[in-house]
Amino acid sequence: MADAGPAWPLPAFTRTRAGRRGDLVNLFVAGTEREVQRLFVDAGWAHADPINARSVLLLAGLFFEPESYATAPMSPLYMLGRPQDFAFQKNVVGARVRDHLRAWQLPVAATDGRPWWEDADEPMPAGT
Repeated sequence: MADAGPAWPLPAFTRTRAGRRGDLVNLFVAGTEREVQRLFVDAGWAHADPINARSVLLLAGLFFEPESYATAPMSPLYMLGRPQDFAFQKNVVGARVRDHLRAWQLPVAATDGRPWWEDADEPMPAGT
């Protein structure tokens, strides 16, 4: 029998640090952190770099020489009172137009004992 997923009400949207509505919560995955990350990598998603001096300089350089930054950092969004555990992206047209995906490990396990992960993404408009 398939596991039906987490059984308590969860928010439909993430939140920004200021409390504004963020990305839609639209996927639940059961697995270890390694399994879940591998799932997204195998599907063509790239890990997002952390926000630090190096990544900020790389992003600033895109204004002068537009090119793809496949692992550009993403600002944190919040779910269950904390930022995402990890983030992925797919570049559509360089670092300025990309799909985002963030994941949070939930404090419950699937029937097989593996943790549940809640994922939120920012889908790009069709044709982008």
